[in-house]
Amino acid sequence: IGLIISTIIYGNNMPMELLTKFTYMILPYSNQDVMIFVNNYGMQKLLIATIGYGVANSLNHMLFYILLNRSIKLFKSITIGDIFTKTAADIATEMISISFMAAFIMPIMLHIITNTTSLFKDLYFKVGYGALFFLGFSLVMKIVIERGMVIAKQNTKYDRAIDDYKADIDELKIQSIKREAELKNLKKMVKEENAKVEETTKKRKHHHSRAKNKGTTKE
Repeated sequence: IGLIISTIIYGNNMPMELLTKFTYMILPYSNQDVMIFVNNYGMQKLLIATIGYGVANSLNHMLFYILLNRSIKLFKSITIGDIFTKTAADIATEMISISFMAAFIMPIMLHIITNTTSLFKDLYFKVGYGALFFLGFSLVMKIVIERGMVIAKQNTKYDRAIDDYKADIDELKIQSIKREAELKNLKKMVKEENAKVEETTKKRKHHHSRAKNKGTTKE
């Protein structure tokens, strides 16, 4: 930002001392290299190339900050056991996109800078290897999370099926208990009915015996 403001103020007449201070913070070159660039390519091209490189570098750092922030969220999900969710899968997907940009934003910007100013050719293949690590990590986590989500859904389906079976078993037990109670009542009723029949039979036999004895006595 300071270099952009100074460029707006001074333009191609920027003091060399001020330019070397900015380039020292932004570029991996010495003050002598910067003076050589100014003499060979001109102040304007060096300013354009340096601002472009600074913007790319700032974006790269911002993307790394976002990646670290998303990684912390993902690890928090892991620690609380909430990993196999759509939220975690979305974070992993986002990390893949961001890490891809962080890995290749610098080479793309350097390609543009090199083609327009012919500067920084030795930095052309500066790839964000740290971002490649995040890219690999994000891909692995996405695969693990999505596979875990599938297994979690299957487990939920199995749990529901088991719960349904348990409910059916409980219902059968209740029906069995009711039938046993009905059977006991039925047996009790049959037993009482048999007892009544036996009592009636005994009474009839007793009356018949008394009648027979009376007839014998009269004779």
